[in-house]
Amino acid sequence: PRITRDPSLDVPPDFTDPVHAITVEAVMAKLGDTSDAAIAHLLAAWNTVHDRNVAAWEAQLARDEAQARADEEARLQDEAAANLRAQESAEAERVAEEKTKRKLPDMDENTVIGDYSEAQPPMHAREKLRKREFVPLDWFTPKRCAEALLVAPDTDKSLSFLQGEDGSFSLAPLAPKAHRDPIRPDNQLSWNEIGLLRPIYLRTLRSVGWPDRFITGYADLFMALDAHPIRGLKFGDEVVTRYLAEIRVDLHNKISDGQQIIYNIGIINESRL
Repeated sequence: PRITRDPSLDVPPDFTDPVHAITVEAVMAKLGDTSDAAIAHLLAAWNTVHDRNVAAWEAQLARDEAQARADEEARLQDEAAANLRAQESAEAERVAEEKTKRKLPDMDENTVIGDYSEAQPPMHAREKLRKREFVPLDWFTPKRCAEALLVAPDTDKSLSFLQGEDGSFSLAPLAPKAHRDPIRPDNQLSWNEIGLLRPIYLRTLRSVGWPDRFITGYADLFMALDAHPIRGLKFGDEVVTRYLAEIRVDLHNKISDGQQIIYNIGIINESRL
């Protein structure tokens, strides 16, 4: 059992006091000795028990002190482990956050922005083209590209949920809503506008990773239609514009259908034209 008081503070009883007379006489009778000898015997017995109790008390104090040290060490270890976990978690969050940030380029202190910015369509149009999706040519006109220069990339990356035919959902960029003029289908563009957007469209095809054969095919198609004699006739420009529009729609339909081999878009079908 646990000792609840300090026995080292105890003092031996006064065996000369009459209250202990019966005890002293009993010891005298057992030992057959004098009163002083009996009292000395009783004091020795008390001291033996007292020393044993003091030793037990000191051992208990030592155990308590050792347990307190062990508890404090365990607490410090738990606290250190918790701090380490918190630091590791904070570092992991910092690393994850850093990964979401764009890497900043080095800044040359001796250069200035160029005289002009290269014309390019809005981010959502480039992303659709990167995914091999159909994008109206109107997005590549100088006017639309000039508008895109004033739209921050993050502003142009609004996303929406789209549900596929298999029921799955995916995120897709939303086209900006704030346009004064609606996007026109290809056949409503003038041939002059197509001539202006042509280098922008071909450059964008290359930048988003379209194969060279398609870029070459489109370049050949643009040049063949541009040089076609039918343009010298009345409504000739409308004819080549419509042909270009039909070719682009048909091409993307075949891409969507997963066809492995298609025709050379750079060769004009005179009958269809």
